Amino acid sequence: MVLRNFCLVGCTDPCNEVVRVKDASGHWKTFYVRDKLDTGGFSQIDLVFDKVSKRSFALKRILCHSKDDESKALKEANFQLNLPDHPNLLSCIASGLQHVSRRKQGAISEVLLVLSYSKRGTLQREIDHRSARNVMFPLYLIKTMMIGICDGLIALLSFDIPMSHRDIKPGNVLLFEEMRPVLMDFGSATPSILPIESIRDAEKWKEFAEENCSLTYRAPELFNPITYETITEKADSLGCLFYALIFFKSPMDFVHARGDSVALAACSANIYFPIDSCSK
Repeated sequence: MVLRNFCLVGCTDPCNEVVRVKDASGHWKTFYVRDKLDTGGFSQIDLVFDKVSKRSFALKRILCHSKDDESKALKEANFQLNLPDHPNLLSCIASGLQHVSRRKQGAISEVLLVLSYSKRGTLQREIDHRSARNVMFPLYLIKTMMIGICDGLIALLSFDIPMSHRDIKPGNVLLFEEMRPVLMDFGSATPSILPIESIRDAEKWKEFAEENCSLTYRAPELFNPITYETITEKADSLGCLFYALIFFKSPMDFVHARGDSVALAACSANIYFPIDSCSK
């Protein structure tokens, strides 16, 4: 539930907006919107404040344009709300559904997720910052971050139904204190074992990947799933993220920049290693 207490003089700044959502125990929690942090295609991130704990959090608003969108967003919210407490998985404090009366961007509703807030931002932001200054990550830091990300992925595999994150990329990793990496954005999460038992299954997961898995961070198995084979937890883009920590980009970013086929390059393991970077 969202209570909009905007200024009476016509100001539409959300500084006085109050958001009430339920936590995993079903208890109402109240947050006050302080600022807008980021805006994506169908989502917005706001900075909110909890007066009880005196802590700031991130509020993710997922705009839904259909009941299917709403169902998918609620599934993501429920998944994240019930994640185990783990240092490398982004915790969700509370979630809720808000019907949109003014139809923002044609949306019918928005799903709200209150998440832990990172001042440092994403790993992609850190990569961009270092790339602009040509400052490489120290090897010890690459090792530490990769271990943390792997620990988060292992935690997902510990579920009763093991789960896998199918869109591992720097933009889906937040950095907290001491560069602790935390996986986020679980809209692409699926059961780890995906049997492809028919052509319909193959088309289903190919379409899923096109909608949920970033082109230059997509596992080869998800470009053209093969009938009667099985996609496992090994089908991820962890290697591309590892590469990006060294070269500041996914290997498929170079392919995409040339206008070549990312699918063909990924499936043929055609990996480019910048010579000038390797010599440093």
